[in-house]
Order: sequence, then C-alpha cells, then structure tokens
Amino acid sequence: MAELLIQYSRGTAFSSDIICRLCHSDYSHCDIRIESALERGLLGVSGEDHKLGDIGGVRLRPIPAWEYRNPPKIARLPVSAHVYDSVMEIGHAQLGKPFDNGALWGFLSDTPGDRDWRDTASWFCSEFVIYCLEQAGFFPYQLIAAKNRITPADSLHLLNPFMSPENIEEFRPWPKTLPIQSG
Repeated sequence: MAELLIQYSRGTAFSSDIICRLCHSDYSHCDIRIESALERGLLGVSGEDHKLGDIGGVRLRPIPAWEYRNPPKIARLPVSAHVYDSVMEIGHAQLGKPFDNGALWGFLSDTPGDRDWRDTASWFCSEFVIYCLEQAGFFPYQLIAAKNRITPADSLHLLNPFMSPENIEEFRPWPKTLPIQSG
C-alpha cells in the first residue's frame, strides 16, 4: 500500500485571491506532493511567475514553491503501489506542458462543452491532478463534470470519500467541536 499526497494551498499573489473567489474555495491551487527517497517536490502546473523566475506550466517545483497565505493542507489518499506508480508516470509524462490560460474563463462560463478539462495540450492545476488520478485508475467510477471544469474545490470534493476521517478533520473550516455526520 502507498499514499498519494495532494497538497492544497493559497498563495499570497492577487491571482490566488481571484481564483479562490471564482471557485468559492479557501484553496487556489493543488499539486501532487512527492516525498520519496528518489524525488521530492510538488508535481503540478501553475502560471508564469516572474517574481520567482518560474516559467509556468507542468513542473516539479520545490517545497515550498512560493509564499502561502496559510499553511498548505494535504489530502492523504491510500492507494496500491500500481496506482501510485501510474499517477507518477502519467504526471511526469506531462512535464513541460503549458498552463491553461483560458481555464479561468471556463470557470465563468455556464455552457457545458466550452472546454475540455481533459485536453492534454495545456493544464489548470486541479484538472491536472484529477486527470492523473483518473488515468491511473484511482476512481472506481467514471468522472463527469457537467460544466467541463474541475476547480481546486471540486477536486477536494472528489477526493473527500477516499480520505480518512482524521484527514478530513484537518480541512474543516468550521468549529472543530461539531461532529462529522455519517450515514
């Protein structure tokens, strides 16, 4: 058994605030966090950041990749070694692909079919993460996205059923005294 780590964060850049507002989320970004003996970093995609000298696109970035408004949170997903290796292989195969600059416009659209979140020509962070998981066989069902987009908040909702109750608790924005309802 292995554990996939998906890191959720919100940067200090103005664009992070815009993404959070558009996505109705505390998080503007997510990455596949790698902490192995052979490799360490954040496998994901972001836009160009001149301040940091980041050319954007799909890259393996250092931990931390940039300044965060709040400490990042990590979704911990138990997976088979096969699924883990497949996610890494699929993600690494996308290295160098550009950031999808049109993705945010897609978030504003209510017209299904405006864009294809699975289009491998360019990526938005949460769509990249979910694509890697989907292609690796992580989900036991076919994914649908009525508006053909997956925001960071959407990706966390998709992963929620696979997280432990303790891990879910780490993400809870409401008072910690409220019990998690089951059933």
